[in-house]
Amino acid sequence: MTRSFAVDLRGLIDLLSEHLYAGPEVYVRELMQNGVDAIRARTDLGDTFSPALTFDVQEGRLTFTDNGVGLSPDDIHTFLATIGRSSKRGSVEFIGQFGIGLLACFLVSEEIELVSRSARGTPPVRWVGRADGSYTLLTGEDAGLSDGPVGTQITLRARPDRAAFLLPDRVAAWAA
Repeated sequence: MTRSFAVDLRGLIDLLSEHLYAGPEVYVRELMQNGVDAIRARTDLGDTFSPALTFDVQEGRLTFTDNGVGLSPDDIHTFLATIGRSSKRGSVEFIGQFGIGLLACFLVSEEIELVSRSARGTPPVRWVGRADGSYTLLTGEDAGLSDGPVGTQITLRARPDRAAFLLPDRVAAWAA
């Protein structure tokens, strides 16, 4: 009988935080790496745009935005919902390659909300991933989204024991 492995996401996050990541602040680096890689991927498509990465931190909530290539519904299922699968293996030179970067956000937040519109013309998506390993994906009007700019916005809300890691001065220092 053949069976699939099950993954305890909380256990994996704890393992990453204790042995792979130097500390919870690495989530900022991972967001930036993913944003830069998304911009490289959009540039590789031949789009003409002014690259932008922004952080907005207010009262225990961080919103990170990039205007990179964005994600389609299929990208979400293939790359965000499959730990270890990366979209960054190919001809473009990317920073991240292992398919675990976004997991670093669970070090500071129980939930990751991602809103994205792909440069490839698919409907916008809203994905909410939870530290318990579950996620919700809605597209277009079902997600309450209209066509907005191409790119991705990620919102984190601080875990009560990690609120200090979402303070504006700390995030700004780590992003510098």
